[in-house]
Amino acid sequence: MDTLTTLFQILSSEQQIAQRTDQKALHLLSALGVILVFFLAHFQKISLTPLAFGLVCSYLLATFITLIALLRVITPRIDHTHLPQVGANPTFFGGIAQCAHAGAYEKHLRSFIEDPDAVFHIFADSIFTVGKINAFKHRWIQRSLLAFTVAIALELLLAASTYLQIFLATTPYR
Repeated sequence: MDTLTTLFQILSSEQQIAQRTDQKALHLLSALGVILVFFLAHFQKISLTPLAFGLVCSYLLATFITLIALLRVITPRIDHTHLPQVGANPTFFGGIAQCAHAGAYEKHLRSFIEDPDAVFHIFADSIFTVGKINAFKHRWIQRSLLAFTVAIALELLLAASTYLQIFLATTPYR
């Protein structure tokens, strides 16, 4: 295999990881919406005892943390200014968008393709940047999963305590 094919495969693999992480985040965001709707539908049944109040506040905090973590996954921000730049990277949308029209982009792209060192640098920069984005996304998806799990556990505890309270209030003592 030649170097360019290897670089394409590495970059493709990193991009697939980023796509899978985005899909996980979007599915988790949808699930969060469902459990919030479930919570709101049953909120009127909750009598706010000190325990229930603490559980509701903890639950809302956990869902808020989950939401923030998921937004960090979906919109990652990394700093890659420490890399030496050869010019606008023609493989990322930022470099492409700097060109006024397709002809300017073609000329810009040709200037890189004709220089093997510049091509290698572009791919190395792209792979490194996508890898950093993937590490960032992985860290935040792990945090969102933890917060989501805590939110689900708190919601289940809240539901159990509410229905236990209802059961005890309606059951005659023997």
